[in-house]
Amino acid sequence: MPKSQDVRQLVRLVGLALTLFTITVGVVAAAYGGWGYTVTIEDTNGSTVRGEDPYLPSCNGCPPFSGADLGAYNSSDTLTISASQAKTFKNNGSDVTGVTMQYQLDGPGGTVVAWGDNDIAFAFQANLPPPQNDGDQQWGTNSTGIGDLIPLLGSNYGTYTLSVRYVISGTPEAPITYGPFSATFTYEAPTATTIALYDVNSEADGLR
Repeated sequence: MPKSQDVRQLVRLVGLALTLFTITVGVVAAAYGGWGYTVTIEDTNGSTVRGEDPYLPSCNGCPPFSGADLGAYNSSDTLTISASQAKTFKNNGSDVTGVTMQYQLDGPGGTVVAWGDNDIAFAFQANLPPPQNDGDQQWGTNSTGIGDLIPLLGSNYGTYTLSVRYVISGTPEAPITYGPFSATFTYEAPTATTIALYDVNSEADGLR
């Protein structure tokens, strides 16, 4: 039987080996990826840039998107993601070759209402102060092509979750997903007052 001191030494060596393995895997996994993003939420009230990226001029102190409550909407309102930007990094001779923003809208009960992909073009090399590095890049689009989401909701009232993620493609690794980042909003049913006003207006217009 080995002495207790030998066992302790063996445990320390195994622990050191596991630590080195974890660090090595972490470095390899971080050859490239994402570290900042914004989305422009355009609705009935105007446009609001949301996200997590203090180095984007449009997001210097902007409110977060992830975990946000976007508010309450009804059938006469509008809501969409009109623009998006993302920051990527690359290390150790790797390269980022493309960024795709994916969005998904989930309704009450987890029902998927809408989803889609939107390629984001390369904007410029974004060499920024530490902790960033010379491999930082900015990608962006001012027109996602995503239409108004409200008409898709029909009469399914309740809480909705709007999510975005960024699929970052490059070499020498397989694509990496940055996200998802999710915000919620409420789709409200018409009130009794709204229905009564609609009935009065319809009758006045000779529709009844």
